[in-house]
Amino acid sequence: FSSCFSDSDDVRLSIRDRVAEDFNSKGYGGETPIWMGEDFYELKPKAPYSKVEQALFCVEGVLKCDVYVAVIINKHGSRVEISKGAEAQASFFELELLAAAVSGKPTFVYILKGNEPEGKMAALLNLLGPSLPGLCTIPKTEDEILKSVAPILQWIRHPILSRLSR
Repeated sequence: FSSCFSDSDDVRLSIRDRVAEDFNSKGYGGETPIWMGEDFYELKPKAPYSKVEQALFCVEGVLKCDVYVAVIINKHGSRVEISKGAEAQASFFELELLAAAVSGKPTFVYILKGNEPEGKMAALLNLLGPSLPGLCTIPKTEDEILKSVAPILQWIRHPILSRLSR
């Protein structure tokens, strides 16, 4: 489940917590199979990994997942520092979107209403749109996105279906 780590006020998007809470409240046993990058030690600010290693960790997470879901806001995310003072032209989130687009796996991308992408992010969505068949270009509220994501969570919860996908 991907988005920029935070909204414009540097607060974690509540939909991320709502997805995890909804999934866990339905009685799924065992480890939660929802990958949210910022929940991992490897991406914490004090982790001993370079930004390039962290970017590769994010891309690997996208490539290993069964279904990719992203929420787009008007930010494009933090750029990946290649070396002291030198940044890649792409952000962590943009690299994740690109990985999802080329992976060929089920991908669902939603735009958060009131935070519609502009500039670079809007251009990236136009470019990747044909490779993101689950791109919903109609902005939705968090409640509407959560309702759209509910069937995906149900599919992940189903033990037979989730085993067949692996």
